[in-house]
Amino acid sequence: MIKPLKVLIVEDNEDDAALLVRALKSGGFEPIYARVENAEDFHAALNGSSWEVIICDHAMPQFDSFAALTIVKETGLDLPFIVVSGVIGEEVAVATMRAGAHDYLMKDKLLRLVPAIERELQEAEGRRQRRQAEEALRNSEVRFRELADMLPQIVFETDIHGNLTFVNRNAFDTFGYTEDDLASGLNATQMITIEDRHRAVDRVSQIVAGEANLIESEYTAVKKNGEKFPAIIYSTRFLRDGGPAGIRGILIDITQRKRMEQDLFAEKERLLVTLRSIGDAVITTDREGQIVLMNPVAEALTGWNEADALGRPLMEVFQIVNEYTEEPCANPVEKVLSSGQVVGLGNHTMLIARDGQEHIIADSGAPITDTEGETIGVVLVFRDITDQQRLEKELLKMEKLKSLGVLAGGIAHDFNNFLTGILGNLSLAKMDLQPGKPMSRSLDEMEKAAVRAKDLTQQLLTFSKGGEPVKCTTGITKLVREAAQFALHGSNVRCKLDINEKLMPVDVDESQIAQVIHNLIINADQAMPNGGKVWIRGANVSLAKGNPFALSPGNYVQVTFQDQGMGIHPNYIKKVFDPYFTTKQKGSGLGLAVAYNIVAKHDGQLTVDSELGEGTTFTILLPASTISPKTYSEKREEIVTGQGRILVMDDEDYIRELALSMLTKLGYEVVVAKDGQIAVDLYRKAFDQGRPFDAVILDLTVPGGMGGKETIKRLIEIDKNVRAIVSSGYSNDPVIANHTHYGFHGAVQKPYMVQEMSQMLELIKKA
Repeated sequence: MIKPLKVLIVEDNEDDAALLVRALKSGGFEPIYARVENAEDFHAALNGSSWEVIICDHAMPQFDSFAALTIVKETGLDLPFIVVSGVIGEEVAVATMRAGAHDYLMKDKLLRLVPAIERELQEAEGRRQRRQAEEALRNSEVRFRELADMLPQIVFETDIHGNLTFVNRNAFDTFGYTEDDLASGLNATQMITIEDRHRAVDRVSQIVAGEANLIESEYTAVKKNGEKFPAIIYSTRFLRDGGPAGIRGILIDITQRKRMEQDLFAEKERLLVTLRSIGDAVITTDREGQIVLMNPVAEALTGWNEADALGRPLMEVFQIVNEYTEEPCANPVEKVLSSGQVVGLGNHTMLIARDGQEHIIADSGAPITDTEGETIGVVLVFRDITDQQRLEKELLKMEKLKSLGVLAGGIAHDFNNFLTGILGNLSLAKMDLQPGKPMSRSLDEMEKAAVRAKDLTQQLLTFSKGGEPVKCTTGITKLVREAAQFALHGSNVRCKLDINEKLMPVDVDESQIAQVIHNLIINADQAMPNGGKVWIRGANVSLAKGNPFALSPGNYVQVTFQDQGMGIHPNYIKKVFDPYFTTKQKGSGLGLAVAYNIVAKHDGQLTVDSELGEGTTFTILLPASTISPKTYSEKREEIVTGQGRILVMDDEDYIRELALSMLTKLGYEVVVAKDGQIAVDLYRKAFDQGRPFDAVILDLTVPGGMGGKETIKRLIEIDKNVRAIVSSGYSNDPVIANHTHYGFHGAVQKPYMVQEMSQMLELIKKA
């Protein structure tokens, strides 16, 4: 196959040039050539075309091979250059080869021309390919360095011994080393602290041995000036000629990241401190509703510690139901995620803790968003309002009782006046009859009925706006025994007493507290129609601040009444102290309400605890007295007669008539007045005449006129030794409870009978 060949022939002899052409053709080339014989033409030929081979005669009149080689070097061309000559010697041939010729031939041995050209063409192609590869490598290195210099990280390369062979510009800028330091031999371990070098050497050995493909290590880097900073190095080995040649890696300055981590950690610590410090419970979840954080208050209310709760679904830890129906409440996380807004739980939400404890809670849930506004979780904030609700209910109950008291007090006042006329006249009538007579028995029954009506009125009085207890210091044990004996007389229920012998005394209104005890025992008796036992226990207790009863801290006497009845249904237990609420066929529904109000007016608390089928327990808490109880003699029932002058003031005609008859029969001289002003005038006149009254009985309330409180002031101005008794059918004023403070020597509450009045008059005569 004929191969074209572009040949530049430098020859001054045309025949010799033709001889060269024929030799090329005989060797299989189709030469495309030009012949030049001087330097100028040679220059022009080199610049005018691209040649594959130059064949140059060594010696010509105007030009020679050395000059031609010089011109070729100047142009930078790399072309096969073959020297031919008819008389060239060995020294000249060697000189031409040193000057850059690739081969030389004698003109009489041109058979070697074609093999020489073919050889040189192959070598030229090899040189061209190497130049291209070297150029590509140089370009690649330039691009690599340019890219490496653009990176904010530090890029490096070492040999298998850790000596740095390449670093990017950022390495010099960061560490302070120079190109000269790198050239003089800089080991990578010099760029980390001494404490980290042993670990670094081990990592290098692992990488070089191929035990790890890519290793991430954190070190403390050290600059040339000794300054240190935290860094992460990612390193891997590279191979050459089938074996490990060194390590390439990236070093990242993580000073800013460390600072951010520290700031984030500090912020998290502040957040945790804040969450631990606030009084509300806090739970946060991710978008799937799984718990990621709980503060100690949340741990206490749910009964779960944070370690156990993390990663669990919210509703597994935060079990909420309706307080009344016990139906499960909706998942607040789902409500927040669906609405994307702050949501609150419905009223009457109850949290059931891990141990079964129940807490009434109020809470709200809010979305947690990232910097782009995307919801990434939910935060729940809730608090225990069990005690708050109990207090609110107690206050509401007190308001109910207060409102009822306004009505009850007015009714009781009038009713007691009526009962005073009934009971007073009954007691007078019985004085005129012999015991055992049929009429006497009838009067006894009438009196019992009136006394029961009096008890009902006394219950109504408990609700009155005033109704201050007439307190004295006493032991409660006697009241319990007497009330239990009376209430359970003839009943199939038995009473078991377990009362501390050293029970502290209390400051109470004996009749009111006796009524409370009586009502509670009657309630227990009615709860056990088929018989049973009621346990009454008394103990001393001490309450701290913030106790669940909302009572002031201090010492208290606690009395519990536990029956064996069927218990109270959960739907009813919160209403048992409401006025007129009852589930019994008999009864007014006032017993427990009265008891509750009496205990409240004694700065105490009455509570109930019940379970269906297990019975009911009522608990009374009364403040303990700071003084020892006095000894009281039993009330006498006999009538005590007397003598002297008595002034009676009452606005009701029939009560004045009753007082006149009652006191006259007792032996007294009686004068009556319908209001305070008349009483003052009568007392002054008698005092001025030297015939003063031995005692004065004043009604506390006189509608439209001067009542007992104002009257006693006027009487004391006349006679500082006046002996007065205050009387009222409705103690809506502290005068009855604290009568001595207002100048009275005694007090009687309507309705009263002749026995009570006779004993009171006897008492103040001795005062």
